[in-house]
Amino acid sequence: MRDYLEGWVDVRDVDIPPVEQKGFAEPVIIREHVEPLASRPPQEPEEDEEATVLLRREPEMHVFVKRLKTGETKEFTGDEMVLGKGADCEWQIEGNPTVSRHHARIRKTPEGYLLEDMQSLNHTFLGEEQVTGAVRLIKESRFTLSDETFEFIIEIR
Repeated sequence: MRDYLEGWVDVRDVDIPPVEQKGFAEPVIIREHVEPLASRPPQEPEEDEEATVLLRREPEMHVFVKRLKTGETKEFTGDEMVLGKGADCEWQIEGNPTVSRHHARIRKTPEGYLLEDMQSLNHTFLGEEQVTGAVRLIKESRFTLSDETFEFIIEIR
């Protein structure tokens, strides 16, 4: 294995003149120029070392909606998610009689994720504003169906 500290000396073993400029909290050591990695020729591994292979993995975006009252979370996997108490909704909201059968819809579009109220009786709100058309959701947006708050979550893995 390589000794990466080869050539380095402990700071206590070096006579460093004090720097008389403002802004320096510690002694400054000026070392020789080191060429950036991008401009160095690739190094061959030593005999006892095996070369490291870099795996290219594309990051994946995962989208979730979290019901803050219960902590329940649903992953958004399709192009549309209807939230409401109806049995045919992608997320059936139980235990809240003020939520309509088809209360709101989240749609995936080329421009991002859009939240729409589906003519619910008790309305949908993004922050404090009532949703009257399609509004864009961003990471950590909070929206309310009637009197219950949800959070829009985006994770990159």
